[in-house]
Amino acid sequence: MRANLVVLGCLLWGCANHKPLMTFPVQLSKGFTLPTLLTNHVDIESISDIESLISGTWYASIEVEGAASPTVEKLDSCQSYFEIQTADLRAKKYNENSALIDLLVQCEAADALRVAKSARESYLPSDILGADLVKLLPKTLALIISTNEHMRVLNDSSIVTWSDAAGSFTSSVDESQVEYHFADGSIQSLAVVGRGDLNHDGIEDVLLTSTDSVDGGDYFNIRLFAVTVRPNLKWELISI
Repeated sequence: MRANLVVLGCLLWGCANHKPLMTFPVQLSKGFTLPTLLTNHVDIESISDIESLISGTWYASIEVEGAASPTVEKLDSCQSYFEIQTADLRAKKYNENSALIDLLVQCEAADALRVAKSARESYLPSDILGADLVKLLPKTLALIISTNEHMRVLNDSSIVTWSDAAGSFTSSVDESQVEYHFADGSIQSLAVVGRGDLNHDGIEDVLLTSTDSVDGGDYFNIRLFAVTVRPNLKWELISI
């Protein structure tokens, strides 16, 4: 009877040694720039406000076409992009491709974050950009423009991390991004877009963008990655 009363008391008033479950809420970071890319400003007070961003009108409309289709469509919001989403989408005007890439990556990030959940566990460092990411993240993040070299790196089991694939580098970090300059002339700027349980497995994940360029060249791309850290502290890419 006494045990039952103790249990009842814990349920009603809490026990001295009871520890509430910690959760890690979904958070947006400086790398989430979609609000700045819209015609009208949208205040983000909660994750549910992302829906307004997705339907919001971009600062400019862009005519696009797919590699496999000559049909030209005009995109002016993330919603219009999701409605015609197709592989190899590009701007009809070459000089609008960089802007299009930026917009579409931010749309994909918004889509991932709007369905993210609070996590029950986290093995991510609090300061992600301050971590030695190039030595921790998998080789998939390395900027390799040559298709043959890309396949060689993917098939070489001795190459595991980003730094294994990219070689020597220098880096600089500020509050919004960390920029890596590699010996081959490639430049990658990594930014944190947001964090939360992106794949609903209970563990906190992080969305990163890599803005890729080449010193002295006109190559430009932005890639979006979802990354997690496992209980064994191994960094991995995840599918979302």
